[in-house]
Amino acid sequence: MPEKRAWGESSGRSSSGLASLWQRAARQLRHLSGRRDAGEDRWTWFGEEPYPRHRRRRLFLILAEAGAGIALIAVGALFVVLRTGDADSPSAIGTATPSATPLIAPSPSASPIGFTVTPRLAIWDSPHGLWETDDLTVNRSGDGQTVPFLLLIENAAAGQTYNVHLTYQCRADDVAGLEFLTDFDRDTGSGPALAAPGPQRSFPDTAFVVPDDPSIAEDDEPNTGSFRLWGGTVEGAPSGPAPAFACETTKTFSIRVRALGDTVHLLWGVSLAATVGADGARLEMKAVIEGAQQQPAAIGVVVSG
Repeated sequence: MPEKRAWGESSGRSSSGLASLWQRAARQLRHLSGRRDAGEDRWTWFGEEPYPRHRRRRLFLILAEAGAGIALIAVGALFVVLRTGDADSPSAIGTATPSATPLIAPSPSASPIGFTVTPRLAIWDSPHGLWETDDLTVNRSGDGQTVPFLLLIENAAAGQTYNVHLTYQCRADDVAGLEFLTDFDRDTGSGPALAAPGPQRSFPDTAFVVPDDPSIAEDDEPNTGSFRLWGGTVEGAPSGPAPAFACETTKTFSIRVRALGDTVHLLWGVSLAATVGADGARLEMKAVIEGAQQQPAAIGVVVSG
């Protein structure tokens, strides 16, 4: 029969349990100091106690897991380095392959912009209602008449300025030929502007008065004539005609044209004198774009009748 204890009396088991804990703690301290435990027949160095077999297995697993983690980290770092190198490589996906020549490499040139412009001249064939790019035979009338001309400037550079020189033959065989410049629609209406290769619209982008020829009385009336531009504007007033005195062979007007696009249309008319000499006389109109590599454009009016 178990022995009864008084209220508040400590049990021997509790006391012995505390003593056991104290002894175990003291033994651990002795192990750490490397001293021999009196109740043990083994030595413990540097605080280490030989592990039982299950503890050695656990330590081995911990070390294996740590080694595997370090290996994964190393492999991941190597992968990042290799991918970074690939991104800088020409063969990386999504990156452009560098080339010795840039995609857009405008080479500097001593030639001004617009040197490749091409001037073309056409003369209006009133009977057939079309633009003629070769010499045109015109039946002479006794009262004088107006012949429309077209200068087509192709391959222009928007914003580039071109100096255009129009030279016309004002005399042929000592007789008046192309007398003076005037409106292109003086006798024909808007037909020349609406037909290809003309601008194909009536209203121009710019219109400016043809300067007066002081040697001719016929062009002295107000608003006698104008140059009209499609796809371009004019910088400053046109100069001419030169020479300003009575015609000997040819006269020239100079116009500074600024292109608004790659094609510019310039229309004007020429008053044909009532008498121009013998039948078959050729009266030439020539257009020169200053600095252009192409040959000047030229076309002739051949008078008949």
